Amino acid sequence: MAELQWRLGELQSRSCSLEHQIQQEEEELQTEEVEGPALRSCSHTQLRDMGHALDDLVTSQNRTRICVSTPEGILRLQEQEQTLSLSIKDATAKVVMSQRLGGSLTRKLSETETQLLALHEAKLAAITGNDFSSAKELKVEMRAVYGERERLELLVKRFHSLSFGNSQDLAKMKTQLQQLKQELGTRQAQHEWTLKENAVKYIELLEDRLQ
Repeated sequence: MAELQWRLGELQSRSCSLEHQIQQEEEELQTEEVEGPALRSCSHTQLRDMGHALDDLVTSQNRTRICVSTPEGILRLQEQEQTLSLSIKDATAKVVMSQRLGGSLTRKLSETETQLLALHEAKLAAITGNDFSSAKELKVEMRAVYGERERLELLVKRFHSLSFGNSQDLAKMKTQLQQLKQELGTRQAQHEWTLKENAVKYIELLEDRLQ
């Protein structure tokens, strides 16, 4: 029983293979019936001209230039644009951070000025009341606050300078990005125009060869 099943499977496989072969031969015969008479009716000169026409279509420069992939020059500009955009994002964050820190230091400096004014008034009141011990303590405290004020003033100047430099760098990068976008737009428009021009020329060549 097992041997019969094996032989049956082998016969079925051979049958499918023969049917596929017969189908291929029928398709080739149909193709030959359609194209054969037309080709046989052509003279040697006509067949040679048809061969030249096909060669022209295959090797046409307009055909080979119809490439949908983006040119390397445009890809490089797109990469530069992306990199510069990220740099602008980082520079903007730095400018905002330096401005916030500068504002915080400025507020602390203002608080120090207010504290110095209050200490100065308290010192005058102590001297007026002949409380020289308190006046001496207030003088020491004022000296420490003066030192803190000088430190804050130096930090504020540094942060203002840093913020100004970062703002200038940011402005330069934004200008570069604008110029890069303009160049990229010009390149892309030129590429699209070239593709369209080559496609139109190749279509004209196709129509000419078909006629």
